[in-house]
Amino acid sequence: ADSSLSLNQQEEAIRAWGEKQGYRVLPAVRDHDETGRTMERPGFAAIRAAARPGATVAVWKYDRFARNLVGQEQAVTALEAAGAAVVS
Repeated sequence: ADSSLSLNQQEEAIRAWGEKQGYRVLPAVRDHDETGRTMERPGFAAIRAAARPGATVAVWKYDRFARNLVGQEQAVTALEAAGAAVVS
């Protein structure tokens, strides 16, 4: 996590940004007690399942998806393949 902001603060900042941009903001998704080293996490699976053309997935930092660059790229690619945009 960003050392300057708690997870709740990160979520609130993303929520505020999304609302300001005119997005319909859905509840935040967290993978509690799951390692970011695998893409087989319940929360990420839920995001993948909801990804569709016109959807935008906002993350505080790309490293919230995965702990390494390869995993981050795989996460973004999977969501974009479903038609969703990913912003950080």
